Amino acid sequence: MMQDLIDALQQCEITDSGEVSLSRSVALTMQDLFEDVCVSNGSIWIYEKGLWGRLDHQDMLSVLHALNGKAFAKGDSLKSVSLSSGKVKGIYESLLLCRELRREGYFNDFVPGVAFLDGFLRLKDGKVFKEAHSPEHRCTMGVEENIPDAFAEPTLFVEFLEELFKPDEDKASKIQFIQEWVGAALCGTSTKYARAALMVGKGGNGKSLLASAISNLFPDHMVGSSSPARWDKEYNIAALQDVRLNVVSELPEHDTAASADLYKAVLSGDLVSARMPYGRPYSYKPRTAHLYSANSLPSSASGDHSYGFYRRWGLLSLNRCFINSPSRRDPREILETLKKERGVIIAWALQGAAALEARGDYIIPGSTQELEKEWRADTDSVQDFIQSCCKVVESEDDYEFLKCVYDFFKEWANLVGRRPMSNRALKKRLDSNNIPTIRRGGQVKCALNIRDRSDWSDVLH
Repeated sequence: MMQDLIDALQQCEITDSGEVSLSRSVALTMQDLFEDVCVSNGSIWIYEKGLWGRLDHQDMLSVLHALNGKAFAKGDSLKSVSLSSGKVKGIYESLLLCRELRREGYFNDFVPGVAFLDGFLRLKDGKVFKEAHSPEHRCTMGVEENIPDAFAEPTLFVEFLEELFKPDEDKASKIQFIQEWVGAALCGTSTKYARAALMVGKGGNGKSLLASAISNLFPDHMVGSSSPARWDKEYNIAALQDVRLNVVSELPEHDTAASADLYKAVLSGDLVSARMPYGRPYSYKPRTAHLYSANSLPSSASGDHSYGFYRRWGLLSLNRCFINSPSRRDPREILETLKKERGVIIAWALQGAAALEARGDYIIPGSTQELEKEWRADTDSVQDFIQSCCKVVESEDDYEFLKCVYDFFKEWANLVGRRPMSNRALKKRLDSNNIPTIRRGGQVKCALNIRDRSDWSDVLH
């Protein structure tokens, strides 16, 4: 492709050696050579064979060297283009500003789906449709597979998942969650539901193998490993634009509220500021899905204990240990076997994404809900206090005075070794835990009742 562009530039007609004029000649040549071409989000993009692809900055600078020495007529004499490094960069900068090519924010709105070799599987109205390739899909990810003749269940992959979750009562809903989550990641809609998948469990339980099996469904260049700890640099945010699946084993713990806000923006597909190295800043909406694995659950170092923080995670517990299991198989053998079903797995996952779109949120396994409840209690002393010592009530007549609740909270915190906080801080944390409060007679009451001390969990027992 790049060689074709070099050959075309060496044959193109130019009228002078000015940077703006040369950039227009390059733009017209690219429009003639490729199915479509545009400038968006600080880069040049070309469309061919059903896919939009970003042209690497350094590759494009190298291509522009093809103009060096090219002859053009000026009056009655023949001149030639003389390029320097600075002039090459100037042509490239002018090309980024070329009005015929500019479509800023073009890829922020796209058609959800996956490009196969022989067509595009589109997600629409909770169903999957096959369509011919079109640049208007604005698709940036394709797979080297043909669309399966029928949307069948991938037998080998489902058997693999059933083996991972064999002892679990909610095995079926865990498999359904994976189907939906992977499907959303493949078609670029995971940010709509804003849940990172977090696989939790001790070593030897298949976390790494499952992460590899999911990664193999994506083109290699669309899988990255970027820790949120590095997202404070704009060029690291820019790198996520070319990544559909971000697989990270280290856990993201946010030290400041600002970094937590950025993490939320990336996860939710909100507009973020980015910049390619040596390029201008620009904004775009991420499509990246994030897959984490850990032996234990992370803390919220930023102090974010809101409902929204915990909702941003899809917790998946893996409870088996295969280290000494007689059913243990070579992971490489398993992955090679699953590759045979790759196209079928992708189509099956897109069916899950369609079901997700129709429902509006993921199927949440029962064990996930319990794990989240335990996590909230472990990381949030107020949530721990509510679960251990309180009963949430609905009638305002049953609300307890906040001052009374605060006194019991201090007593409980002293008994269990939790750090105390001020009355005002407790009020804010109750708000973040969605516990309603009202004002009566100049005093604040909250939707809690205190249990008898004999019923306080983990204190007297």
